[in-house]
Amino acid sequence: MPKHQSQEERQEIHQNPPLRNEEDLPRESSDNSSIESLQEDKEANLKAAASNLDHITEENLSDFDFSTMILSKDSVNTLLERIGIIHFQTISKENLALLIPYFSETHLKWLSNKQVNEFDFSKVNLEKDRMQAMIDILFNPIKDDAEKSSKAAQRIPQLSEEQLYTLAPFFASKNLWSFVNDDQVKMLDFVALKNKLQPDQYKIMLFSLFDMKKRSDDNDRILSLDQGLAKFIMDEILAIIRQKYTA
Repeated sequence: MPKHQSQEERQEIHQNPPLRNEEDLPRESSDNSSIESLQEDKEANLKAAASNLDHITEENLSDFDFSTMILSKDSVNTLLERIGIIHFQTISKENLALLIPYFSETHLKWLSNKQVNEFDFSKVNLEKDRMQAMIDILFNPIKDDAEKSSKAAQRIPQLSEEQLYTLAPFFASKNLWSFVNDDQVKMLDFVALKNKLQPDQYKIMLFSLFDMKKRSDDNDRILSLDQGLAKFIMDEILAIIRQKYTA
């Protein structure tokens, strides 16, 4: 009859399991083979991306599904240089959202006003600093010699409420709020913007949109607003002024 183990024996076995033979133990690699393998996989993926994009032509560019591709900066920029600016401006807004993180500054400048004004900026997957750099290029407030007006003056008045809301955190650095027109101001949700923006960004926005020193009473934006919204704006501006002189 098999001998039953006592509680003390079972506890000892649990605490001190039998040793495994050395040959049964998994060995840790002493070399960098895993790291090298990952690097090789990464390089292979980038090469595959370039190879895949080489098959894209000017004719199928506008309908091509880039979501199926492995993209890299080199492969995307090689493609754009090959197709040229004319065909570049046929890229759909869905594909632009996928490709734009890989654009060079030159290719950002290739975007037409129509492409920019129809673009869904909420779909762009970029870090904050890179997003800011992109916005500064697309809405440059300084005009080129060949332009009648700046990119900011051409594009910002055409933006929708949703686009303005998405871009709001990036407008303060170059005071792009000064290019927003009266109709756009009337459709803005200032309570939502107050919650979205940092205090300094919110202050810049208010004083850019409602610069009462430069506007006569009969042309004052605040007077053209709904009474409740006008009161809210005035209270916000006065609160900022009081805070400045009581700090």
